[in-house]
Amino acid sequence: VIQDTSHAQRVVNYLNAHTSAGDIVLASPYLAWALDSQAADFQQALACEGIDAEHIPGNLPRERFVFDCSFSNARYIVIDDLWRTWASDAMPEVAEMVSVVETWPLEFQLGEFEVYRNPAVGSEEHQ
Repeated sequence: VIQDTSHAQRVVNYLNAHTSAGDIVLASPYLAWALDSQAADFQQALACEGIDAEHIPGNLPRERFVFDCSFSNARYIVIDDLWRTWASDAMPEVAEMVSVVETWPLEFQLGEFEVYRNPAVGSEEHQ
């Protein structure tokens, strides 16, 4: 449950201002749907890498994915309480992903939401 929906909206606004349509952002479903970029969640990212997720098998053919949403391709990843609690507990691979992402630059933080920028994905500013 989101603690403060105004924080969620501000995170969406931040990401929409700092990404373009071709950028990949991983976020919980309650944020991802509102993003203007290519958005996916942690389970889709795992499945895209061939790893079974709680609700998505890892053996889906690559052509089932519109874009490569593996976490290493994401410009931004938003870590929130859903990632930290249920997802990390249910899927050890999510906990591993969170550990890696938390080494990236923390670009924006508000309440439970932490927006990390992938240093390996282009650094040019988007208008």
